[in-house]
Parts: sequence; structure tokens; C-alpha cells
Amino acid sequence: MILKTPNGPSVQLFFLTSDMARLLSRESVPFANVTNLTTYHQKITFGEIAQIERLQYVVAKELGVMMLDPDLYFKKDYEGGMVKDAFNKFSGETLSGLVNECTCFSYLNAGANVLLVAFHNDEEKLPGWVCANAKTFSGVLLESIFAVHGYMESHFGKLVEPGLGEISLAEVYKLLGLQNP
Repeated sequence: MILKTPNGPSVQLFFLTSDMARLLSRESVPFANVTNLTTYHQKITFGEIAQIERLQYVVAKELGVMMLDPDLYFKKDYEGGMVKDAFNKFSGETLSGLVNECTCFSYLNAGANVLLVAFHNDEEKLPGWVCANAKTFSGVLLESIFAVHGYMESHFGKLVEPGLGEISLAEVYKLLGLQNP
């Protein structure tokens, strides 16, 4: 998902669970390249790639963001077909519960304008990640955007019209209002 801002470059938002973050770290998949996970199919399984991609769709649904149809997203080669099959096996219900019920989050500026947000249990700490103060998904999303990208760069400027797979701060504020009445 892309955070479209009025100032500066767009930011890639990517969401992981702490287990997913540990897996990528253990397998030496650079966090700055998480948007191209299918190229790392020799390090992580097609099922693991599919589960990470499914989480992106679950979060997009929570934010009310339209994403590219998964059938169009996956490449038409063997690896893309394997990820697509694994993707279709995950229902996303477990991940949806995680997004709504999680109260402990971390975030990481992965470089190359990639911002990672991780969902995890209270006792877990991810090395090198910043533990968020916010206790709701919408709160940590706003906190991480301002901490990594900056308030002035994210907020002030002309209104932006997000496209397919893009969000603006308006969607974040809308979710913030819904989760924190």
C-alpha cells in the first residue's frame, strides 16, 4: 500500500506480524525489499509469501482502500501461480482478528521510503524496531507515519487524491475516528 502525501515522495506501507518480521530477518530478506517478496521464493516458502501478502489485503480492507485484484497482482509464471494458489487458501479471518484485537505494535523505517508496521504480543520485542506508544492500529499508523515521514511532509499541502492501492492521511484519520470514538 502506498501513502500518498502532498509533499515529498510517496511512502510504501507494509504490515507484518512479529513472526513474519522474524522470518524475513532470519532468512536475510532485506526489509527495504518487502514489496518484492516473490523474488525471495528460494529463501521463504510460497505459503509464507502468500500469508504476508494476505495481511496486506486484510489491512487494506480495514482501511477501506481498494487494492488491485489479486489475480492481476501475481505474475503469470510458475512462482506467481504458486503464490496465487497459496494466497487463495488463506481466508484472512485470523489476520483480521489480529488487526482489530492487537494492542502492541512496532514500526521500522526500512529505508527506500518503506515503512513497516508489526503486530505482536505485549512480551515480544523486535530488535531494531521502535515500540509504538499507541494501543490501536489506527493510532500506531498515525504515530509511525509522523515519526518516520514527518508531520509537515505528511499533512500540509494540497489535497491528494489516492488511487488504487493508495491511502492518504484522510483514511488514517477516518479509521482513527472509528476505532477511538
